[in-house]
Order: sequence, then C-alpha cells, then structure tokens
Amino acid sequence: MDILQSLEKNTKVKCGYATLHHVVDKSKEDRMESFFLSETCKYLYLLFDEDNPLHDSESRYIFTTEGHVVPIEPRFREHTWSHLQSCDGPCDEPHHHHHHPANTSNQCDRIPEERRFGLPLKSVYMRQIDHMVGLS
Repeated sequence: MDILQSLEKNTKVKCGYATLHHVVDKSKEDRMESFFLSETCKYLYLLFDEDNPLHDSESRYIFTTEGHVVPIEPRFREHTWSHLQSCDGPCDEPHHHHHHPANTSNQCDRIPEERRFGLPLKSVYMRQIDHMVGLS
C-alpha cells in the first residue's frame, strides 16, 4: 500500500493528481497525465482490491497495457492461423485462403526510402548533430 500512500501524499492536488517533475525533491508539474486515471488507477484498483472477483479467478485473466481485463480462454490459446502458412506442394486443407493488402490502390504517396526505417529525422541532420557533439 506504500504506492497508494505515496501517490496521495506526493501528487494529490486540489483538482486531481499532478505529475511529479522530479521524484527526489517531489516538485510537481501543473498537469495530470491522461493515462493516470484511465490506466494507472485502474491497475492499482484491480491489483490491490482483494474483494475483486479477479483475485478469486487465479490466472484466468490478464491486463493489457491500457489496463483492460482480458479473459484467457482455451480458444485464445489455439493456433487458428495455420491456414496462413505457405505450403510447398498441394495444400492439405480444402480451402486455401489468399489474403490481399487492404489498400491496393496506387494513389498513396510512397514514403521516401530515407524515412522508411530510420529515425523521424533526416540523415543529413543526424550527421550534423553527430558532428556538433564530436561523434563524427
């Protein structure tokens, strides 16, 4: 329960919960992160509320990164996508599915090669930064 007491003591303000600017000196910022109520508080409630039915269900549920509760059922543990694997010869399955991309038009602008897999910063600017800090 230390985490709950720390949140109350160090982040509680008149209109909500402030963001801590620095955890050592406990200085606050005048804002509350959007995920604080929707995810952080939900996680804390689900984890520390011992009367919550989720605690009686052993490991039949997981939490997503957004704090949603997802049931773990046997049907979710089965590999139902085996029909997507390619086969060398005639496929054993009677119905072989071919999946096509959702957007097959040629009207979309192509992403430049430089930006396709790199940083959201042009290489020329990254080289300038490297040179400025003495890495080149």
